[in-house]
Amino acid sequence: MLAGCGRLSFDDHRDGGNKDASSQLDAGAAPCNAITKLADDFATDRRATLWQRSYTDDTSSIAIANHQVTLNISVNAANSYVGLVSSMYYDLRGHRVFAGLVHPGNPKTTGGLGVGIDKATLAHVVVENGVLIAVREINADYQQVATEPYDPIADRYLALEERAGRLYWETSPDAVTFTSFYDEPAPFDLSLVETYVYAGLSIANADPGTAVFDSFNGGVAIASPACKAATLVDTFDATNALWHNSFADACCSDTETNGEVVLGTNGKSGFAGLRSSAGYDLRDSQIFTATKGPQQMTTMYGLLGAEIDVNNYIAFELDSAGYTCETFAAGVLHQDMAVRMAGDAYARLREAGGTIFYEASADATTWRTLASRPTPFDVSDVYVGVEIGNATDSNSANAVAYDGFNAP
Repeated sequence: MLAGCGRLSFDDHRDGGNKDASSQLDAGAAPCNAITKLADDFATDRRATLWQRSYTDDTSSIAIANHQVTLNISVNAANSYVGLVSSMYYDLRGHRVFAGLVHPGNPKTTGGLGVGIDKATLAHVVVENGVLIAVREINADYQQVATEPYDPIADRYLALEERAGRLYWETSPDAVTFTSFYDEPAPFDLSLVETYVYAGLSIANADPGTAVFDSFNGGVAIASPACKAATLVDTFDATNALWHNSFADACCSDTETNGEVVLGTNGKSGFAGLRSSAGYDLRDSQIFTATKGPQQMTTMYGLLGAEIDVNNYIAFELDSAGYTCETFAAGVLHQDMAVRMAGDAYARLREAGGTIFYEASADATTWRTLASRPTPFDVSDVYVGVEIGNATDSNSANAVAYDGFNAP
């Protein structure tokens, strides 16, 4: 993988198809990617792993220590918000997400817990100026659907729960017994959502105070497997939130047309890619895509990959010279070069029995192994996706078209 690959930056890319039924709760399938996998006791700062999508603005800040997260709201700044946002997306169906609220901020500020597909489609449990509020926002249409007086003892924990196709806005005094103060049919798809705690204000305030939370999902994660990597299926002809962790530098473009995702560069150095919203289990599973790779003799590459972070990744790279099969873990890079054959149309990463296989095919049926290496790290919960990039400037624009993901 060339310098700059594997970064975790985000642009809310929403192209995608439907996950395979085995990643769902219906049809009797085993649940996976449950939101209960995410928990934090805030003993230490885990933004680098659990909360990579977190944000601040103006002079707001986040402090995590001693089993609390403190969200410091900007002083005298209108429309200023700060929050912890989950790195991955999770399945809320049949589950509850909750957070312990120690202090909601000073009057006229907002503090709360939420889940959402993106910045315009979400649900919150909000405390504002002594009032508990159920918020639903669909396509940026903000609605306060229920209110009641806020009791800091009875409403010590804020929660959102999905049961049997309905979403419940809840509170609890003890994180054991939860009481709903509003519910309705699930207002949007809850099978893949980000979750967050946040604070802020819409009108400038000289003393907004801080919002303090002391636990998320009780601080103890409940074991739930990641969905198998092969269940992430996208024909690039629909719009689901499968690729929210995607990225594109200024030099690069990301477009979808005619059942293809086209990642391109204007010739300047930089990178773009689709990276999965959720984590997936690559063990005894696979990911593959159809691509002819870069069509000109440039420094650009196309890539199929799986990663935990910039220090732990598996990359199957294609450029004008052929294939590069890579693993990078614990500071050690391994590379194997392979020749591209006429007719190669598909690239596949497959894990089996503790070994990663790099494979190519003309028809997505018969595969030949180009290289194999011991699985370099735990691949039970990794981001997967495709990427392009130039490590150095070139003289011409170029692009790679990916014809589906796990979709022959």
